[in-house]
Amino acid sequence: MVCFVSEEGLTKVRAAGQEYWLDPRSTTSKRGWIRCSSIASHAPPIVNLAAVREAVTLTGGMGEILLSDGVRVEVSRRRFPGLLEKLGKI
Repeated sequence: MVCFVSEEGLTKVRAAGQEYWLDPRSTTSKRGWIRCSSIASHAPPIVNLAAVREAVTLTGGMGEILLSDGVRVEVSRRRFPGLLEKLGKI
């Protein structure tokens, strides 16, 4: 699994280039996953750290990550330093 994304109150999982709707009663371990909220997002994606291929700093301290499936995700300036730390890039 690459990431979880919330759309219209439901959760979608991205995996192997496909998207799957998740049963709302499902749970998952948070180990190895991180929230990547952007400023305007109310339901930020939860990203598999193992799927992060690249992390770059954007203007204003925000960041952007490239996932293994080619999707780019903006990361808030509040969460970006923690993401870099977890990735071992600080």
